[in-house]
Amino acid sequence: SSAQAGSDRMGLFDEQGQVEVLVAEDDAFSRRLLVRTLEKWGYATISAADGLEALEILTRDGAPAIAIMDWMMPGLDGPGVCRRLRQAGACAADARPYVIMLTAKMDGDDLAEAVEAGADDFAVKSFDMRELQLRLRAGERIVRLQRQLACRDGGACPPEDAQPAGICDTRQEPT
Repeated sequence: SSAQAGSDRMGLFDEQGQVEVLVAEDDAFSRRLLVRTLEKWGYATISAADGLEALEILTRDGAPAIAIMDWMMPGLDGPGVCRRLRQAGACAADARPYVIMLTAKMDGDDLAEAVEAGADDFAVKSFDMRELQLRLRAGERIVRLQRQLACRDGGACPPEDAQPAGICDTRQEPT
């Protein structure tokens, strides 16, 4: 229910009980395609057209728990956003967004740079949408586990009913 989702202080769910994902992509066509696809899969979305806008969204109260972020964006690139989040202290275990970095770069050094900056996962464009869906599901599990551990260790705890049981089971299966 929306009352349950609204009480989720850890930011995983929006008011309708959907997992919220930031889509940060400067190419308008790619951004719209990602947003439509994620909404079809049952996610709530918020979008940003550049890195500075993505940083602003990810540092405010109630920020999305998961971000799909293009590497190359105007204002601030994806790794730059990740570094700034870490420097700002926005990446405490119970608040850190799970970041999937999208890039045309395929070099191992690029992967290392993204992970060292704070990205959690990496997908090379043009990626398979089924693969992205599976990466998002993995991200959800990791965010839930991080927040449960933070709660156990004295961090902010959501009400027990704030995370609907079997949310992953309600999504459309990868095709």
